[in-house]
Amino acid sequence: MGQAPLLPVMHWMTELGGKFNQFSQAMLLTLPPAVDAERLRRTLDAVVDGHDALRARFWMNSDGHWQYETMPVGSGSPNLHRVEFDEEVGTPDFADRVRAEHDAAARRLNPAAGDMLQCVWFDPAGGGGATAGKLLILAHHLVVDGVSWRILLPDLANAWAQSERADSIALPPVVTSARRWAHVVNELASAPETAAELQWWLDTSTEPDPPLGSSEFHPHEHMMGQLSTCNIAVPADIADPVINDLPRLYRSGVNDAMLAALALAVARYRHRRSSTHRELLLNLEGHGREENLIPGADLSRTTGWFTNVFPARITVSETAVEAELGAREASDLLKSVKEQLVAIPRKGMGYGQLRYVNPETTGHFGSAQIPQIAFNYLGRVGGSAVADQAQQFGWLPDGSVTGANGTADDSMGPAALNINITAVQDESGVQLRGSLSYINTLFTDADAEELVDLWTQALSELSALALHTEFATVTPSDVPLVAVDQRTLDSLVHRYRDAGLEVRDVWSLSPFKVACCSMHCCLGTNATSM
Repeated sequence: MGQAPLLPVMHWMTELGGKFNQFSQAMLLTLPPAVDAERLRRTLDAVVDGHDALRARFWMNSDGHWQYETMPVGSGSPNLHRVEFDEEVGTPDFADRVRAEHDAAARRLNPAAGDMLQCVWFDPAGGGGATAGKLLILAHHLVVDGVSWRILLPDLANAWAQSERADSIALPPVVTSARRWAHVVNELASAPETAAELQWWLDTSTEPDPPLGSSEFHPHEHMMGQLSTCNIAVPADIADPVINDLPRLYRSGVNDAMLAALALAVARYRHRRSSTHRELLLNLEGHGREENLIPGADLSRTTGWFTNVFPARITVSETAVEAELGAREASDLLKSVKEQLVAIPRKGMGYGQLRYVNPETTGHFGSAQIPQIAFNYLGRVGGSAVADQAQQFGWLPDGSVTGANGTADDSMGPAALNINITAVQDESGVQLRGSLSYINTLFTDADAEELVDLWTQALSELSALALHTEFATVTPSDVPLVAVDQRTLDSLVHRYRDAGLEVRDVWSLSPFKVACCSMHCCLGTNATSM
């Protein structure tokens, strides 16, 4: 408990401009049968008491500096607002009611007063019969991230189960607190290994980025209230190979093919407008829970906002832009983008430390470009069929209501183009669903639809690689013990494949083996083996 330094992502939020009281994430949950108010409140109180971040407040002091503080256990209960409903769950009328209560809950958030959590209990009229109640939990982004929900939902179920038979509720302990983590991240901002990354981040963030829209993007002029949205739906025949097959074949991250396709789509979008710029500058998000920063750190039970936001540049070749990719060209693109992303130091953790925290380096970023594009892959979720079988136990997400997963203040400054994507598993395989939100004074609806179509087409070209496994080879980052380029690796892999062998790693020769090889070279090919 007590005050803690701001994490870099909190500085980033304040830099966006405008108000951020409503900046939040939310989740609608199915409740167990026969919920009563007293037991529900005990459950919520136990979870809030178990997680320091949920008791935080965030305010500006008299000197104009933002402050973050976690309050003591028992300092307050989350706001629980009961709403009796008689609409049928799953209908448009029920969805409208949930969205209205979601928006009202967001307006009740007040970080300066410590009102970080709002809960809305949808209680079926007349006891509900077979209808289960719902609980909407809306939390300010300052106290939760995507990983936090994976901690909170089991804790809610655990606390609920204990509340039936115990006077007190005991949840598993948190090992590394959010406050402790914030102190260490700030201390490491001045470490030599962090300072050594400065030139990398300056090179990444200060190079020009020509306008994508009809005019220059200005973050403090273009705000959330000017966003329009275009839905994204990539079918399973394209998405499934991208999510499941390509990471396995190319030892790549799940993001790599999606970002390769995005870089190609944006370059083709520019090419249609007579631009030869083939470099994509975008903001990426990492979970930020890099436990290796602190010996013994364990964030598996820690809620809070740990996200790290950092810029990345991805370059695609001229030939990839001008014509549809064949299998070889698609493979070359994916390998290239994989290596460009792997080269980002420490998964982007140093950028926020150097830009916002280290007083000796923050001034170097005065000419940094604000990326026009933000990309966020939100992970994979299961289909509704699996969830339906377990709804009777409660505390499971109900994704049937769109537009009730958090919000932001209209005056906040987003990117010009914001892509949020989720992999959704159903009976047909894995699909990609999400949205492209865009500043409607910079892009038309037709522009946004064109970008989505170009991205889908690029994903389709890359997904075909799952049928051409002969082009999948290791890349330089897979063999860190030797200095070797991609052309040499490809030649090596194919030579061994012709002999029925697969290259998994490449090692340098020991001095003894170098001596043996030299002797064989001197003695000739017919020398006796040693």
